[in-house]
Amino acid sequence: MQVYGLRDPRTGVIRYVGRTATTLKHALWLNRHTPSNPAVGEWIKELERVGLGPETVLLDQSDDPNALRRVILQLRSEGVDLLNRRIPSWIRL
Repeated sequence: MQVYGLRDPRTGVIRYVGRTATTLKHALWLNRHTPSNPAVGEWIKELERVGLGPETVLLDQSDDPNALRRVILQLRSEGVDLLNRRIPSWIRL
C-alpha cells in the first residue's frame, strides 16, 4: 500500500493525503476526475484554471494498516493545513 500526498506546486505544501494499492499516477487521475472529497476537487480545479496541477509525492510504502492515519496525524501536528476532512474511522491507531 502506498500513502501519497498531493502537493501544491505554488507553495510546495502537501494539501491532501491518500492511499492507493495501484499507482500514484492512477491515484492522481482519480482525484482529478472523481474526487471523493469535494474540497480536493475544487482545489485541483483552482490549480488547473492557472495551468497547474497537483504534484504527487510518495510519503510511505508499507503494509502497515495505520500508515495513512500516522502520516495525516504527523502532518497535522506540524501545522500542515490538509484538505482531508477527517481521518477515516476504519483506520485504527
